[in-house]
Amino acid sequence: MAQQITHLMASLETTDDGEDKDIQQPKVYAKNSMDRFGDDMFGLILSYLSPEDRFRYECVSKQFQRTVFDSVMDIELNDQLISKILKTKTTLTQTMETIAKKFPNIQTIDNREMICNNNGLQIFHDNCRYLRHIYCYIPSNRYELIPKLRPLVTRISGVSAKKSFINYHRLSHLSVTFICYVFDQKYGLMAKNLLSFKFTFKLKDFNNHLLSAFVAENQSLRSLFIKEIKFNTRETLSELTEQLSRLPQLRQLRLEFCAFPKHYPLADSLRTIVSGFRAKD
Repeated sequence: MAQQITHLMASLETTDDGEDKDIQQPKVYAKNSMDRFGDDMFGLILSYLSPEDRFRYECVSKQFQRTVFDSVMDIELNDQLISKILKTKTTLTQTMETIAKKFPNIQTIDNREMICNNNGLQIFHDNCRYLRHIYCYIPSNRYELIPKLRPLVTRISGVSAKKSFINYHRLSHLSVTFICYVFDQKYGLMAKNLLSFKFTFKLKDFNNHLLSAFVAENQSLRSLFIKEIKFNTRETLSELTEQLSRLPQLRQLRLEFCAFPKHYPLADSLRTIVSGFRAKD
């Protein structure tokens, strides 16, 4: 008497009975076999793991190996992830190759925790066909991305020297030390149509009307962070708030004052910014 079957997979297995027609029969798994669950369910469960943990659990089963990396769309390259993978005799380049091959569906790479590395990013460019966004940390002109990577860069941070942004056509989020770093005598303003911008206030740059020129070409700005604001006249504060009120899409604003005299009308100045938003809504 045939043993009673209690667990069947939805997938079918083709068998040849010697006749012209192939007969498809249900695939049978043991009651305690993990294989009785489909790849879709495993993919969902494993999607909650961090990239670091995925490397630890891929050896659980062949099904884990098939599904553990597929659901990763965004990855952050940092020392913690690298140290999890880096073996004694493995170079950084080999480690990048391992990550790129393990995560074939990556769409976004966040490289802002590490200094820009052309070799590593090029490996992802060549192996990840769905790659669309690169976030990178570029502290100075010594770290310049090769031309074929630049169209993928949408976010840059850590810029502490003047550099050219002319060829970063999809750049939307930018963080620089001073606003003067996005201006050039030859090209003028090099960062336009940004969504997010962060810089440190410098009175000299402000007096040179750089903020005014920046605002005129970045009406799409939605997030702005100005650090270490300091001034010596009410006119400077009024001018600052007037410029900020010209940003119709701004939704997140952070102003960090080094010192603010008590007799300066901050409430009135902020009211000017809010009034500017309402006038354009």
